Amino acid sequence: MKLRTAYFVVSFYVLGALIIENDVNYSTWYQIESTSFSAYHQSLESHLRIYLFTPMAIQFLLNGLLIRQKPVALRSWFIVTLVLNGYIIGESLLVQVPIHKALTNRYSVDLIDRLIMYHLWWRLPAELLVGGINTWLLHRCLRGGF
Repeated sequence: MKLRTAYFVVSFYVLGALIIENDVNYSTWYQIESTSFSAYHQSLESHLRIYLFTPMAIQFLLNGLLIRQKPVALRSWFIVTLVLNGYIIGESLLVQVPIHKALTNRYSVDLIDRLIMYHLWWRLPAELLVGGINTWLLHRCLRGGF
């Protein structure tokens, strides 16, 4: 029970943090002066390591541990969320992080546009899907379904 509780707490925290970072913060970056952007972005990146990337890694670990638990009937759903969480982490590392590194070196509206576009088309659908599945799994847990 504690493992499931920890997973759901971390999972919904990560979902909220991703939404704030991607859907709120990114759109405000157009308002920051180019001369101030690098310092702002470096400060933000140091906070993201603590408040987003570490919880994402913990969520992925807990998700993997839940696959080993019973009941077998819901194991496939935890495998699906593990794959989706792995995809989100992979997309972050392979697509988002390089754009962030480029933005740290120079302010660019084109890079911000690209960051937002990749998020909307590639990462957001996976985030919404894993959030929906986790909501359904939490509902099953609260009803005593596993």
